[in-house]
Amino acid sequence: MDNSISNLLKNIGAGIIACFIALVIVATLNRYVLGVPLDFSDEFVGLLFATSSFISIVTSDLDREHITVQIVTSRLSPTLQRICRLAGDVATILFFVIILVEGYKFAAFSWQISARSENAALPVAPWMFGIPVMALSMILLRVLRLLGRA
Repeated sequence: MDNSISNLLKNIGAGIIACFIALVIVATLNRYVLGVPLDFSDEFVGLLFATSSFISIVTSDLDREHITVQIVTSRLSPTLQRICRLAGDVATILFFVIILVEGYKFAAFSWQISARSENAALPVAPWMFGIPVMALSMILLRVLRLLGRA
């Protein structure tokens, strides 16, 4: 199940990256060949990049491709290694609970005031909700791991 979800998210992320690469190329050609810059391109590319970053956080954890430093823990007994993994999972859950709560407040406030990007006036609240969605995904993933289901 992890693999299929990860593959789906990776495909979505790849599509997002392809979109922002295409947009950068089109915007560059418009600006320097046609002399007509696309007002929204810089900000939209930034929003797409942030979205792909949120997706990569989840997929790297799903596939266990994140960076780990095991200089100390690899020398511990198997019991202490399990305790360290448990402590790491609990710390990760607590970290993402904070990100979830604060990210939701940030996104809800952006929604409430109809926040828009500075130059192109793109609505930013839908993109800001990516923060709590990513955090909730990470919390669920780590809880499932703790329960032995992921």
